Amino acid sequence: MPRPIGLPKTGGRQKGTPNQKSAALINTLESLSFNPVKELVEAIQQLPPSDKAIHLLKFMEYVYPKQKSLEVETTIEERVVEVKPEYDLSVLTDDELDQYEIIMTKLEEKLRLSHELLAQQEDDS
Repeated sequence: MPRPIGLPKTGGRQKGTPNQKSAALINTLESLSFNPVKELVEAIQQLPPSDKAIHLLKFMEYVYPKQKSLEVETTIEERVVEVKPEYDLSVLTDDELDQYEIIMTKLEEKLRLSHELLAQQEDDS
């Protein structure tokens, strides 16, 4: 027989209690004095600047919330306006800026192709 509506849940794991396997893994890593975050940072610091920039951009997703582009539609002109987040690129080295420019060029090309595909689909319908 199911629990009646409004009756509070009883038993089970308390809120905030880690999973047993996760707790065992954390205990094992602590007993070995192994810090995965420290190891990652040290490994990234030894990479060439271009590879370092790629990995730092990937890890930024876990430290800073992802910025979503906003789409605004208007009835005056039928177009979509994108608002892009701003980043402080002055902290990057020349090599990191070059790598960033390559990445952004590829993204812009993919965006252009997707816009062309959408326009073609609209024309077909």
